[in-house]
Amino acid sequence: MRDALHIATGRSADRLLLQEQDDVAAELGLTGGADELLAEVADAARTIAYACDVAWRRIDQVLAERGRPGLRRGAAERTPLADGVVAADGEAALALAADPARDPVLVLRAAAAAAAAGLPLAPAALRRLAESAAALPTPWPRAAREEFVRLLGAGPGLVPVWEALDRTTLPDGATLLTRLLPEWERTRSLPQRNALHIHTVDRHSVQTAVYAATRTRRVSRPDLLLVAAVCHDLGKVCTTSAASRSTTARRARTWSRILRRASGSTAPTPPCSPPWSATTCCSRSSRSTEIRTTRRRSTRC
Repeated sequence: MRDALHIATGRSADRLLLQEQDDVAAELGLTGGADELLAEVADAARTIAYACDVAWRRIDQVLAERGRPGLRRGAAERTPLADGVVAADGEAALALAADPARDPVLVLRAAAAAAAAGLPLAPAALRRLAESAAALPTPWPRAAREEFVRLLGAGPGLVPVWEALDRTTLPDGATLLTRLLPEWERTRSLPQRNALHIHTVDRHSVQTAVYAATRTRRVSRPDLLLVAAVCHDLGKVCTTSAASRSTTARRARTWSRILRRASGSTAPTPPCSPPWSATTCCSRSSRSTEIRTTRRRSTRC
């Protein structure tokens, strides 16, 4: 990209300014213009950051092993976190008896347990899940919906776990996250054009869920609040040329697909069967919560 920037500007600059983004995107052959360029840059940066986090964590583990003379090399104390999930070496790992091929909810249960404990998911666990985890049936079982809500309600622990799921690629090219939520693919690393936001669209949605988790005791439907928070921008990107379609209508259609897959129905029902209502999620809940949280905390996301 730096070479393209130099060619487009005619100078040896290292800063990509707003007015130069379209020219640099054209130089790179990106048909999506500046938005596609910024998405590619953000995605590459996040991939590098995730790889660095994993590498440095492994270095810390090796150094810690050298300070445990009483334990067999490579052995670590394993503490149960959930069915099939244990804490070991500062990470959430799969239990030896866990069978991802026979337990389709294990991905969500491991993610929720890791986030709740404030632990990262172990790379070995992620590889094992990517290689052999069974896909969730349609509609999702109640246990899957409950673990999904538990994951979203974990607070700050959600962020690294969600990122790990989206950085773990499956043989078919999807990620552990997009296998669960295919609609996430369209918002990954998309840039924000509003100065209020400091994150990409997808990361902003995760941060909204982190803020929403602090307010679950103030609402009658915490499950609805959390799911609306993380999914409120799904459908924001129009995939057709019909620009006149309203954002609300696009989001409602996206939510209908999500709800049919997760519960087999789009009708509002009592909590956890399923815990979500398409109409409400797409409109008021997440947006009003996000605005109130932003104003009261003077925090941007």
